[in-house]
Amino acid sequence: IIDKSGIRQKNSVAMTVGDSQINALEMSYFYVDAVQNFRNSNSDFLMYLLDTTTPLNQQIYSQEDGTTWADYFLTIAQSNAEYVYTLYNAAMAEGYTMTDAEKLELENAINTISFYASMNGFADTDAYIKAVYGATANEEGFRAYQEKVSLATSYRNAYADALHYDEAALEQAQKDNYDLYSSFSFNSYYISASRFLEGGTTDENGTVSYSDEEKA
Repeated sequence: IIDKSGIRQKNSVAMTVGDSQINALEMSYFYVDAVQNFRNSNSDFLMYLLDTTTPLNQQIYSQEDGTTWADYFLTIAQSNAEYVYTLYNAAMAEGYTMTDAEKLELENAINTISFYASMNGFADTDAYIKAVYGATANEEGFRAYQEKVSLATSYRNAYADALHYDEAALEQAQKDNYDLYSSFSFNSYYISASRFLEGGTTDENGTVSYSDEEKA
């Protein structure tokens, strides 16, 4: 039995941020967007990182602990959800609202989804959103998700714009905390070398092996 009503997903708590509970249905929006953002950011060499014909939970992200790409994207989605909800809750607590221009931008973004649905032959916007985010997703849930993300982004930008710093104090703080401000973070991804090899010999078990010449 496949539950397409969304009732189970709406009643299933995926994570909690402060006093807010995020259900599994809403988490699917964060998850799919995490995957799509990664694909867009790494489009030039995506074929070397992911196999688009194989489920993400069957592709290894880390050889060290066996973490799959599905695990990786879920971690990203949870981090993004925490970030958005922290800002969203702060905005709501302060009675903050988006500007008219930002509200219009949000409406245009949602209308664009409707345009894509029509252009790609879907019956309606709901059908398109279900195709992208899963069978239990719908336009109402997608709109609520986008409204939270947009309000959080607007609040963050307004907060950042209101901050003012003393340049001399900043330079001194950098000197006093050199290691902190001179460090950096990075991501590393496992790439199977066999994807770059040509030829090979397949045995009776379907295992492909390569000669030294083919590996050179």
